[in-house]
Amino acid sequence: MSAGLMCIHPNLAGLSDTSGSLTSMYQFDQDFNAHANIFYQILDNAIGVVNNENAQNYLKYVKSYADNRFNINKIARQWEDLLTGLKMQ
Repeated sequence: MSAGLMCIHPNLAGLSDTSGSLTSMYQFDQDFNAHANIFYQILDNAIGVVNNENAQNYLKYVKSYADNRFNINKIARQWEDLLTGLKMQ
C-alpha cells in the first residue's frame, strides 16, 4: 500500500483491518483450485484498470492512508506508551 501499488489479498485474519478495507479483498476459499480462480479473476480485473487515472488517484489516497497509519514514529510512540504503562503496573 505504501508503495502506491494495488494490493490484492483474501479476507483472512487481520488483513482487512490492516488494509483499512481499502484494498482489493476477495473471499478466501479453502479449495485451492477455487481460490486460484478467484484470485486470477480479481488480478485480471486489477491489471485492466490499474493504469486508469481514477485508479491511480485512488492508489495515491491509499498510499497516504498507509503512510499515515503505519508511520514508524507514530507506531514507536504507541509501543513506548504501552510498555511504559505496563512497567508502571
